[in-house]
Amino acid sequence: MLRPFIASLLEQAVTSSEDPLLAGEGTSIPEGDRCESIFGLYAAGVPLGDIAHILGCSVLTVQDDIEQARGRRPVLESHDERVAWELHRAVVDKLRDDAGPVLAAARANLAAAPLAGTGGMASQMADGSPGEMALEGVAAGTVSAGAVPSGAVSPGAVPSGAVSTGTLSTASVCTEDMHEDVHAEWARLLDGDAESLIDAMLAPGERGARLRRATPFSHALTNDERLAAVRKAAVPAPL
Repeated sequence: MLRPFIASLLEQAVTSSEDPLLAGEGTSIPEGDRCESIFGLYAAGVPLGDIAHILGCSVLTVQDDIEQARGRRPVLESHDERVAWELHRAVVDKLRDDAGPVLAAARANLAAAPLAGTGGMASQMADGSPGEMALEGVAAGTVSAGAVPSGAVSPGAVPSGAVSTGTLSTASVCTEDMHEDVHAEWARLLDGDAESLIDAMLAPGERGARLRRATPFSHALTNDERLAAVRKAAVPAPL
């Protein structure tokens, strides 16, 4: 029996139409994205041949769809930045599906967090809450090889500490004024229109990186969704 997360991605891939290339900086994400769903399946460990068989297309078509999804990502220098971007890309899907609970939880997190401690929410977003599976298996290289796409992500491909609190937290490097600015900007974005929020969450520049490091979206993702985001950040070209 397929896990609900994999089954959901399969359903999206089957029912979604092929999407045009994104315009601009590639921050706005269309709904019902076939290429993104296929990329998610590949990153989750479903072999290319199986994806092609289910969709009734060639492996080459699946590879092209994966490359199109990967081509929409901004070029980010570090693995940590790519992981943070993918985590927020996954939150965008949740916002598209049902924004109310996600926004309410984010506002509550923002209100409860001290200004100097908002960076800690980024590590919670990646690691999960206490008692959850979190991503220790990925960071420590203990994810089974069978769960990783052939020729794509090996257990060792995600460096140890890639999603550690130290690398995603800004508490040690940001001044109090910077924390106040980020806190205020998140508050403004959460109360604004959805497209502006999404564009800011996925912005490729320093502004986007600063916001992602101090995210209020801790615990917005399930274990499977977090794990898929980390794997997407490490997936090389499938060709």
